[in-house]
Amino acid sequence: DQAEPLFERTLAQRQAQFRPTHSQTLQTLDGLASAYKAAGQLDKALPLFEQTYNTQQARFGPDHPHTLATLHNLGMAYLAAGQPAKALPLLEQAVERQTSQFGSNHPDTLVFRHNLALVYRDCGRLQEAVELLENTLEMQQAQLGADHPHTLQSMNSLGSVYQATRQPARALALFEQVLKEQQAKLGPDHAHTLATQHNLGMAYVAAGQAAHALPLLEQAVKKQAAQFGSDHPETLVFMYNLAVAYRDSGQLEKAQSLFEATLAKQQARLGLEHPQTLISMDNLAHVFEVQAQFDKAEPLLWSLLRHAQQSDGPQSIAAAHRLTNLGFNLLRQLQIAKAEPLLRESLHLFEQSFPDAWERYQAQSLLGAALAGQKQYVAAEPLLVQSYEGLKDREAKIPTTRKAVLPEALQRIVQLYDAWGKPGPAAEWRKKSAEAMAVEKSAAKP
Repeated sequence: DQAEPLFERTLAQRQAQFRPTHSQTLQTLDGLASAYKAAGQLDKALPLFEQTYNTQQARFGPDHPHTLATLHNLGMAYLAAGQPAKALPLLEQAVERQTSQFGSNHPDTLVFRHNLALVYRDCGRLQEAVELLENTLEMQQAQLGADHPHTLQSMNSLGSVYQATRQPARALALFEQVLKEQQAKLGPDHAHTLATQHNLGMAYVAAGQAAHALPLLEQAVKKQAAQFGSDHPETLVFMYNLAVAYRDSGQLEKAQSLFEATLAKQQARLGLEHPQTLISMDNLAHVFEVQAQFDKAEPLLWSLLRHAQQSDGPQSIAAAHRLTNLGFNLLRQLQIAKAEPLLRESLHLFEQSFPDAWERYQAQSLLGAALAGQKQYVAAEPLLVQSYEGLKDREAKIPTTRKAVLPEALQRIVQLYDAWGKPGPAAEWRKKSAEAMAVEKSAAKP
């Protein structure tokens, strides 16, 4: 808030005094864009970075230090905007040119390499992220020292990649070490310290240690909001993850309240289509459904469906998933006739493009339930029985968090025969359901 008006006044003066392509004018443009990015105003930052980079490239050439710095900054702005695919070629170019001009051990090269690893992480190229960060960290330790802020930042980032690659013990150890050193070196309220504290809290969440996680995350959110504002993009990330921690520790009312607050701020600050906004919308819908507030979840699920159809395409697997989720929600609201066409469309998409996916059989089971709910028992029976068999055959592919789809599919068959007035088949399938539950309980024992 103090830097922005200074940059804006300086830019106006330099534009009046010098040419638009003068090096000082361009440096001020880059500085103003960086200030906008730091404030989370990416809609202002991105066009300024683009303008500065294009002008610098034409004026100074692609390998000039100022051009390379702005190319790097433009890539990082796209990463902050949730567009890692756009950031990737820019950061790769920046690292290649920077290394060629100044060498692999130059401090700026090491920063560029660190940030390219973050882009790899956010693009899902985790092994490349691990290798690049480990190599960069080793070079920073030798070049800058073990407690240099850049070295500590790379350790924090490496911990986040270990977390993403399911190496929780390594992640926790790194975060704990870095947090201790950053608190001593930078202070407890520094942005880097708070980022590490947040990451450590999330590592505790992943390890099932909510008692350790929640105080760290609550304090990080409070300090981050006090310094940067409650609607800063980084604060919103902290708020979202604290809501996740509340949800995972069973504090659903707190989770719901914080998800709602975070989503409202994300919609206003980041936009309705931003990936973080959509993830918060999805999680809020889930929290509503866990609390059986299906009517509150429904409008969120409609929004997510429309986005999937527009961004991924109406025939995409993302659209198929969203159709299934919305159809299931409507079934649980007893809006059976409204659910049926959505589930038919979902099943059609799975059969057409993803026939072996276990989700195909979940959609089929739900469609069977919709038909049974409308007393179309003859049509429902093969769908329900075949869907259970399909799910059973693909049980190993069903994620742990979704294992409930099997007993739910069994229960729908029992409900079909009960409603149809067929006690014999109902008793047979009820016995299968009880046996499956007994096996599940036995497997869950320590």
